[in-house]
Amino acid sequence: MRQLLLEKVRRSVRDTFPDVDDDLLARITLEPPRDSKHGDFASNVAFLLRRAVGDRPRAIAEALVGSLGGEDSVCDAEVAGAGFINFRVRPEGVRTFLKSLADADRRHGLLRDPGFAAKAGRLQIEFVSANPTGPMNVVSARSAAFGDACIRLLRAIGVDASSEFYVNDEGTQARIFGDSLRARFLQAAGRHVPLAEDAYRGEYVADLGRDLLAAIAALAGAGNDAAGVVSHLTKAVSAGRTIGEIRVQAEEAVPAGTASPGPSAPGTGAAGAAVPNGVIDAVHDSVDFVALGIGSMVRAARESLARFGVEFDHWFRESRLHRPDAEGRTRIGEAERLLDERGHVREKDGARWFVSTAFGDDKDRVIRRSDGAPTYLLADIAYHLDKAARGFRRVIDVWGPDHHGYIKR
Repeated sequence: MRQLLLEKVRRSVRDTFPDVDDDLLARITLEPPRDSKHGDFASNVAFLLRRAVGDRPRAIAEALVGSLGGEDSVCDAEVAGAGFINFRVRPEGVRTFLKSLADADRRHGLLRDPGFAAKAGRLQIEFVSANPTGPMNVVSARSAAFGDACIRLLRAIGVDASSEFYVNDEGTQARIFGDSLRARFLQAAGRHVPLAEDAYRGEYVADLGRDLLAAIAALAGAGNDAAGVVSHLTKAVSAGRTIGEIRVQAEEAVPAGTASPGPSAPGTGAAGAAVPNGVIDAVHDSVDFVALGIGSMVRAARESLARFGVEFDHWFRESRLHRPDAEGRTRIGEAERLLDERGHVREKDGARWFVSTAFGDDKDRVIRRSDGAPTYLLADIAYHLDKAARGFRRVIDVWGPDHHGYIKR
């Protein structure tokens, strides 16, 4: 309502005093008066225009009030004191305001806050970022609703806001998930393989294992030997295809009549086609089960979030931070080097520690273990360094309540 009235005041100034420049118009404001008895809004516009117009503020205010009247006016205006203008919103003005919101462009224009947008600069919000080792759940939904609402509100007022999902496709949990998928695949093929104690035991992993076996059965049924099946799967993983997509494409390529429908038996695909043991062994030994499984879970997460009404501008994979460039350098190595240069790293017990106590943490944190492996924290530092390198002036991380201990570090 204030913005609608402010536009009318500026338009009145432009019509009444055409020589007033745009910079002066931009300085006109409306504020609630100290005493509500004086109206809903007040303006010192007449005092701002005194030099430009060359007249007394009260005379300027009277000229503006005269041009602000009329039946379609959103408010009643009156001159007060030496030249202040007080405004009282009229019922007709409220209706005019509500009608203006029916137009999308008008609505967006009223919401814009160029000053805030300029102050915020390029801004990124990273949210959800659930480990891609299981389906989306209610915790993911809560984070998705909150993060997406923030993105939409920021964009509505004109902020250059970007949304991002961080995919943890490196590290211990990713490896455990890949091993779990491998075991489920072998079980589907009729092998007696126990699940590890720390394995992912959800039925969705068993479903992925059965789908993979069905895809392999179809590939073998289309005339591929063990090397051909492995080559096909490797290329599919590199292309980012999911297990479900591989299965559909493989089954479409099977010549008609080569497989009979019916329930699967051990060592067979879903269509009943037997899978040679040599093919099973080759897949077990040569296929990247981590990439295959994570890729399928990420696609499932995208689809679940899209049905929930949330889509991300960018999906960032942690593996990019560990992958060496042409000169053999990695992003986590670069982050560690910068910390080292600034004196924020110490060595103890063969490990390397980020001296986070210098920044208020309750203890220093390991960034590289004694066996040389980087910790999650080093990857997170490298990830935020990458955000800065991409030009984001501010970043917001939306975390769950169980991450409160991570704030200081």
